[in-house]
Amino acid sequence: IGFISQESSVEVWKELVQFMVQKATFIPKSQMSTFITCCQEKYPTQQSFFTHQHCLYFIRRGDVQKVHQLYQKNITSCQTVYDFSFLYDAYTKFLEQLLIINLANNNNEKSNHQQLELEIDQEMLLKKLEHMISIREFLILKVLIKQNDQHVDHWLALCSYYKKNNEKHDKLKETFEKAIICCFNSKEVIQLYIAYSDYLWKINPESTKSYCLQTLKNPKITILTRITLTRYYCEFL
Repeated sequence: IGFISQESSVEVWKELVQFMVQKATFIPKSQMSTFITCCQEKYPTQQSFFTHQHCLYFIRRGDVQKVHQLYQKNITSCQTVYDFSFLYDAYTKFLEQLLIINLANNNNEKSNHQQLELEIDQEMLLKKLEHMISIREFLILKVLIKQNDQHVDHWLALCSYYKKNNEKHDKLKETFEKAIICCFNSKEVIQLYIAYSDYLWKINPESTKSYCLQTLKNPKITILTRITLTRYYCEFL
């Protein structure tokens, strides 16, 4: 590693990482982890590539549990849709390949104990894959909001996702209130006020009245917002 100049192009670093992955059995885990961290800090726009290579390294080392940990940790911390899509697709493909291998082994003659272990592994892999598929929409929305937390439609979609999946009231309340704060200076913030009041009305009509009055008394909202909300809130008040 020492012979590479700090000014070397990202392609040189990528080629070196891929070479190290191919020689995984000869490279200590701590050294590989340190080098990957160095690459990610040097090239933050290449997070998904270096994370994927790190996972491939542990696949070659036979450490499947570490591969699961790396993919799951980095998928939930992605800052861009590209990084998320890259890692999400790579991880789900990895899970599918493990399932295929597991099914192939299942067809061979095994002792009762070995057969039980295979069935447990297969069930666990299916659950992981189903879970990843079920939360894909949620994860994408979280990334989109990280990129632009003033985009009203993304917040509305996240709240709809929570409602669709029967998320707890406190979580929805927190999300709506955070969305309104982030989008306060946007003209579309009215949509969040209305969606939140509609949600509250279904949960507790009395608290909705209190919320509507409190919102209208807020001196920071614009005149247009106040007029629009006054008209809409009439049915609650």
